[in-house]
Amino acid sequence: KGKVELPSVGEIEVPEGSVVKPNGEVKVPQEGGVVTLPGDINVNVPGGSTIKIDGSIVAPNGGTSIDKHGVVTVPGTNGQNIVVNPFINEDKTLTVPVVDEEGNVTIQGSTEIQLSENIKVTLPEGTIIAPGCDITVSHGEQ
Repeated sequence: KGKVELPSVGEIEVPEGSVVKPNGEVKVPQEGGVVTLPGDINVNVPGGSTIKIDGSIVAPNGGTSIDKHGVVTVPGTNGQNIVVNPFINEDKTLTVPVVDEEGNVTIQGSTEIQLSENIKVTLPEGTIIAPGCDITVSHGEQ
C-alpha cells in the first residue's frame, strides 16, 4: 500500500489515501503529502495533484508541473515557461521547490531558473514564481 510501480521510471512512493485511476495516473488526496521520486527525491505536493504515468506531477491548477527529476515548470505567457531547477544541497541531495494549489512555486535554497532558452538566473531562497511568470524576489536573510 502506498506504492505504484511505473515501468518507465521505477517505483514512486505516494501519500496514503492516493487513488490510482484506470489510466495509471495517481490522484493525491486533498490534504496533499510527500511524493518520493526515483533517486529518493522527496516532493511536497498539494492536495488534488496528479502523478502522471511518466512520473511527472501536475499541480491542481493544471499548469505547474514537476518532472521525475524534480525540475519544476511554471506556465508563462506566450508559451514562455519558467523552468526551476531543484536546489543541490552540500551532500548532493536535491531539494525541490514547493508548489501550492494555485501552482505558485517557492524556491528552496538559492536556485537557478531558466527564463528562456538563453537566459538563466539564480534567485534567492523564498522567491515565489506564480503562473503567468510573476516573480516576487525574496530579500530575507540568506
